[in-house]
Amino acid sequence: MRPFARSSVCKGEKKPKEEWLMIGLTTVEQRVDRDFARARRRGFFGRLATRFLGERGGDATHRLACFEEAKETTNAADRYRRGFETVELDRVVGSVGRCLDFDRGFLPVCSCSKGRWKRVARTFREGRPLPPVELYKLGERYFVLDGNHRVSVARYLGAVAIDAVVTELFMV
Repeated sequence: MRPFARSSVCKGEKKPKEEWLMIGLTTVEQRVDRDFARARRRGFFGRLATRFLGERGGDATHRLACFEEAKETTNAADRYRRGFETVELDRVVGSVGRCLDFDRGFLPVCSCSKGRWKRVARTFREGRPLPPVELYKLGERYFVLDGNHRVSVARYLGAVAIDAVVTELFMV
């Protein structure tokens, strides 16, 4: 369906419902630009609210969990490759090596990830498939080894679950 055009409807005629829904929507590229800006803004205001509302821990409570820290506290050592699974995004709580690039809601913290984030968002918006993310499972929590931007975009766009290749780490 193409965006609403003034010349396609005569004065006084009612516009079809589908065309009403398309008003204001533009190209995929413009939507992706807007998505990234909104994701950054949402993350910024979330961190700002955390700081001003005085939640314990300040920025630390809004920071994405780091796998290395979690691994140390649990003494996990043995690995088992579980293979392909569909994982609920709410259970993905951290990252392996990229915990400073995203907040705990997987919203981008800096513009350094803008290009990659927008490419992934464009692919999602166009309905093209993306490879599964790679996750480490530690207890009941999942940490992203590969696919932080895919998780970020999926969560931002309201996805509930994501396809993943999972490796489980067992606590010693």
